[in-house]
Amino acid sequence: MNHARVFKKTSPNGKLTVYVENRELALSGSEMQPVQGVMLVDTSYAKDRKIYGQFVLTFRYGREDEEVRG
Repeated sequence: MNHARVFKKTSPNGKLTVYVENRELALSGSEMQPVQGVMLVDTSYAKDRKIYGQFVLTFRYGREDEEVRG
């Protein structure tokens, strides 16, 4: 039985929820892994609205222990 961890982020009003498989993406060469997930929207909230989503990424280079040392 395979279990995958799913990360969840919900808007303050609870009308939009995003579920993604991973929070860390690997960069190999000049290509990055695609972000895969699901966006759940309350239908009563979205009936007369256009809904847009945006991901904000932070890039890190090297090992984490080097970043802590400064």
